[in-house]
Amino acid sequence: MKKVTLTVLLIGCLALSAFAQKADYFTFTVGSGAGYNINTQVVTSETLFGIDYTFNDSFTGGFKFRNISGTNVNVMNITVIPMDKLGISLYTGAIPAGSPAFGLGVNYDIFVKKSALFAKMAIYLDWLATSTAGSPFDVANGGVVLFGLKTQVGL
Repeated sequence: MKKVTLTVLLIGCLALSAFAQKADYFTFTVGSGAGYNINTQVVTSETLFGIDYTFNDSFTGGFKFRNISGTNVNVMNITVIPMDKLGISLYTGAIPAGSPAFGLGVNYDIFVKKSALFAKMAIYLDWLATSTAGSPFDVANGGVVLFGLKTQVGL
């Protein structure tokens, strides 16, 4: 009886995993943009590198490594895709020197190609801040708003 139960559970798990929503791909992200530091009222530049894992057509998650006018911001992101070509992101991570960072973002896909090689180009609008007083991205002073273009390529 134990062997039959184990066999049924094994076959059930295999069938469930075969029909469950599978991850589509890993993607590598490269982007560039400009930002506005609300505190200092200075326009900043940004470069963006990252890696994402697509869980299914509705969720992705990954890591972004940003350089905002010489300040490195490393964040983890979860993106919800409520409708085709639109993504809403939640960021959490750190700015060097132990300052916790957090933020929200929206991106809109301009171009998407899903085949053997996945490719996407999107515009993004992100807001990042930190709770550490005196930081250039202090939430009490508004943080920084970023706008740019990013490309994602993956398999």
